[in-house]
Amino acid sequence: MIYPLKERLNAPLEQQEARRPTGTDRRILDAAKEVFARYGFQGAKTLEIARTAGVSEKTLFQHFKNKEQLFAEAIHPTLLDILDPLVKISCEESHEGASSDNRIAAAHEEVMSTPQMPGTLKERMHAVALERVHFARENPDMLKLTLQELLIRDEYRDAVTGLWMDQLAPIISASIEAGVETGEIRDLPIPTVMRVIVPVLSAYATIRSLLAPEGDWNDEREVDLMLDILFNGLIPRKSDLTDTP
Repeated sequence: MIYPLKERLNAPLEQQEARRPTGTDRRILDAAKEVFARYGFQGAKTLEIARTAGVSEKTLFQHFKNKEQLFAEAIHPTLLDILDPLVKISCEESHEGASSDNRIAAAHEEVMSTPQMPGTLKERMHAVALERVHFARENPDMLKLTLQELLIRDEYRDAVTGLWMDQLAPIISASIEAGVETGEIRDLPIPTVMRVIVPVLSAYATIRSLLAPEGDWNDEREVDLMLDILFNGLIPRKSDLTDTP
């Protein structure tokens, strides 16, 4: 049997975006997110979810066949929301069935032509980073649940890794390639560049929303400084030394 979340995430992203629950399903899933966020998957009880939703446990299982499916349907929209800017680009056009190289080429064309996205790699990273920091601030419990399940549940980690590798990595790779083509960054191995950029910006969002939410934060300034370091390094530039009094 395919792990329910992996089955959901294997679908093309534009199909995933189209499926939004309503009515009793929506009430149960909202309650499930609340309970899963509080107790984690292992600690959450379906009876507690049913009570929070204002339905019987029997009704819950009439809508969702088991706890795994309920978790998959509850956490899935959050995963899409976390990756929202990339999902929007990917959903502009379906690349189902294309090879990895073709998906990267198609994503590259979209990155360069989508009017909503800023033109340079640094500007795109800045816009996406600020959006994700805002999302993390507004949804700390769901972010905590996502990170927790990544660490302790192999099935969940495998499902999310599949989404990343098959559907999202080509979009990021295309954006980096565009930066190389325009001379904004050096021609470096793209996987290595991704392993530097993504953890740095993700770690800031995590620290900002989960570890020190009450800190004296200036998100615009912090993101600007992190990108300046990523693009220009830590070694002083000649212009910096010249301007020093």
